[in-house]
Amino acid sequence: MSPRRSIGPGITPLADRPRAVLLAAFVAFFAATSVWSLATPLMASPDEPVHVAKAAAVVRGEFTGQLIGGPSSPDGIVKIPAAYADLGRLVKCYQFQANRPASCAPPYRASRKTVSMTIYNARYQPLYYAIVGIPSLFTDSSLGIYLMRLLSGALSALFLALAVMAAVTWSRSRLLLAGVVVAATPSVLFFGGVVNPTGFETSVAICLWTSALILARERLKDPPLGLVALVAVSGGIEALVRSMSPFWVVLTLLTALAVAEWGELGPFLRSRRAWLAGAFLVICGVLGTAWIVLEHSLNVVPPSAPEPAKVHGIHLLIDGLLRTPQYFTEMVSRFGWLVAPSPDFTYLVWAGLIGFVVLLAFATGSPRRCVTLVVLLAAVVVIPVVISVGQAHRLGITWQGKDTLPLAVGVPILGASMLANSALASVRIFRSRLVGVAAVAAALATLVALFGDLRRNAVGDAGPYLSFRHAIWQPPLGITGVFLFGILATALLTGLFTVLGIPPAESRTRSRVPRLAADESSPWALESSGGERRSPSRETEPSVQPDEGEGVDHG
Repeated sequence: MSPRRSIGPGITPLADRPRAVLLAAFVAFFAATSVWSLATPLMASPDEPVHVAKAAAVVRGEFTGQLIGGPSSPDGIVKIPAAYADLGRLVKCYQFQANRPASCAPPYRASRKTVSMTIYNARYQPLYYAIVGIPSLFTDSSLGIYLMRLLSGALSALFLALAVMAAVTWSRSRLLLAGVVVAATPSVLFFGGVVNPTGFETSVAICLWTSALILARERLKDPPLGLVALVAVSGGIEALVRSMSPFWVVLTLLTALAVAEWGELGPFLRSRRAWLAGAFLVICGVLGTAWIVLEHSLNVVPPSAPEPAKVHGIHLLIDGLLRTPQYFTEMVSRFGWLVAPSPDFTYLVWAGLIGFVVLLAFATGSPRRCVTLVVLLAAVVVIPVVISVGQAHRLGITWQGKDTLPLAVGVPILGASMLANSALASVRIFRSRLVGVAAVAAALATLVALFGDLRRNAVGDAGPYLSFRHAIWQPPLGITGVFLFGILATALLTGLFTVLGIPPAESRTRSRVPRLAADESSPWALESSGGERRSPSRETEPSVQPDEGEGVDHG
């Protein structure tokens, strides 16, 4: 590692201080999730009443409660304070009616009296709930629920910040940050800021995707202990969060292996660090899978509207494929109980960001890695369809876009990783502006989504667009205060990504980590004049000659 740069007397750039990067990213992401904690009416997120009840039960030692209905039933009876036992009534009047404002909700009732309640997520893994349920031990007021939301947001912010730190500290190119920007959709921040394990699972998945791809593509030859540990910890924790989590972890690691520098993979897999990391991942995977099998935690949705037996598989398959656009909107920005879509601007911006990263990745990547990206894109579309068809006659169509998020976030991160390791990364204006431009676009789309959600909660979808600041429903800080807080949070994130996205100064002759050779099969590896390949010794950009044994990637 080269000596730290100095931009002034006693001043070291933020990017050269990993702990400062981690702290700054945590503060920015925590602010972003906290916006949704405040902007969302109590219980106005998918299944939040039973998630709060489950959290209150787990911290009191009832991991599953008294299971009822046999192994095929997801139900269990738990004993919790009455304040957390009847929260569904707070949202019932507008839960699935986008045109009704949240002002119809009855007042919150605090009570320490212990009552029994039946929950339909009794078999969920307890890790997430054991943490976010802690505030319920100290208060039964609505403040306790907001504290649970904020604690949930802090967990998500931590792993999103770790992903940023990994990209800045261990990746050779800041372009990978663009993948993190696109992966952290408004839905990820929304679910992180309410009581729902989806936000935590997806944030950990973003960290795993980022760290695993850095390791596989760039650092197998000299794997830093911190990076290897981050892959192990994020993968192990993700495997313990939800019922599909171990499956997503396996797919993430297989994808990383598919795009890895295969010539350096063997020595790494024989190293002590790899064995220790692998052992931790296996232990967590076994524990997560054991809970799923023994507690039948895949039976997590009460049957509501099973498809009739006369409906053939081909019709279910077509129906599942036609739901893909809906899943996309749910993964990007759909709030409430997934009945409140955002303005079209948000979806257009995110589709543009994803499309831009993916298309450039195809233009610059090697054939092997392009095929891997195609397979990943196909998996994001096909897996929900296959699972939905398999459950349709027993449970109905229960899949939601949020369930695919831990896999789908890998698409922009893998695409950005391919860009970061291509010769396109050496184009000065591209590498120094892409992250900042993506962050600005994402910030604008997120603010539009926040505005739309506040409006829906205040006056309903059919209400006025501008004159709703003084509506009956008001969040903590008021509508104006929360929106201003949202502007501040998105400005913090945008500024952070813009600063971190700027590569080291050209006067710095050696990067923090060795640069990889660009994909030789890519047209971007050719000089714009003369068609000759650029020799490392003739580089004017802040790169270094590849280390011995670091050849051209033939994919």
